[in-house]
Amino acid sequence: MTDVSNSYNEQAAMYDTVIRKLVPDYEVFNTLISEVIGCPRTILDVGCGTGNTLLRLLERHPSAKLTGLDTSSAMIEAARIKLEGRVDLHNISVEEFQTKHSFDVITSMMVMHNLKSREARRLAYGVFHNTLANEGVYATVDIFKGECERSEELFFQMWREFLLQGFSEEDVDKKWLALHKAKDMPLRLSDQIALLKEVGFSSVDVVHKQLGFGLILAHC
Repeated sequence: MTDVSNSYNEQAAMYDTVIRKLVPDYEVFNTLISEVIGCPRTILDVGCGTGNTLLRLLERHPSAKLTGLDTSSAMIEAARIKLEGRVDLHNISVEEFQTKHSFDVITSMMVMHNLKSREARRLAYGVFHNTLANEGVYATVDIFKGECERSEELFFQMWREFLLQGFSEEDVDKKWLALHKAKDMPLRLSDQIALLKEVGFSSVDVVHKQLGFGLILAHC
């Protein structure tokens, strides 16, 4: 994911402003992801970015021990400043991260679409499942494809209309949607659910959905 890391390094300074213009219901997702995970003692946030999700998790679960991973050094530095040393942060990929401990909860916010194949997604979900404690929870927010061509076209059209509320038409079409088409690898929601069950999660629920974005909660 080196190319992805370089891209996010370049975006780090403006990320907090831009992400809210890119993801419908971004604040709703961040609030919900902290509310649906129970009362964990330990939380791992994969692809933590500038620390927005970690900050919300800290507010909701102040006694929990939090760990954040990101492959972008610039994002990690921004998170260090924002979180003021209250979270254990690592500039590393989840594949490289080594721990002797399990986690009660693993979260990921707008991360998994960066993986370039269905098999890479399945392997990552397997790592998450194996890293969770008994009865652990994985909560993930991401973009997904429609279940059919018609719904995919509708999601894309409505997302474009949302983007136009925050960006110029030129930026929407020639920058953000072009970047999405070039680098992102979303799956259908049904495929994500199937993969999570395939690697061992016992139940998978869709907690919230807005256009082609959704919050999935998976229990071991």
